[in-house]
Amino acid sequence: MQPGIILDTGAWSILENPKHSSHTEAKRHAQTLVNCLPMAVVGELYFGAYHQPERVTTRVREIDNKLRPFKILRPDKEIGRIWGELANKRKAEFGNNKVVKDYTDMWIAATALRYGFPVLTTNIKDFEWIEDLIVIEV
Repeated sequence: MQPGIILDTGAWSILENPKHSSHTEAKRHAQTLVNCLPMAVVGELYFGAYHQPERVTTRVREIDNKLRPFKILRPDKEIGRIWGELANKRKAEFGNNKVVKDYTDMWIAATALRYGFPVLTTNIKDFEWIEDLIVIEV
């Protein structure tokens, strides 16, 4: 696979909004790499579409169209193994509640570690505890 960058939901939102103050910076980081979305982010995007019941059909169609240029990275056995390792580390340090809170971020990180790609994020604190993960904040 070509060199890529993993986008979390916040970074995806910035790239999709040219009026956002961090859009230019996010685009600079992402412009020469394959923009990849873990399945966890895809799920979060569709989850967000259902927050406005009167606009669900429109929002789902918009997301469908906006996802077309992205490489969607699906979980595999190795990503599952990495996620399990991260979840056990988090549980040992903070207990089950922290594992539940960090659930999606750990899937994003596991995907990034599996492919050796950095994560582009709006919240570096979500990932700073993960060794060997390259994180870029916008």
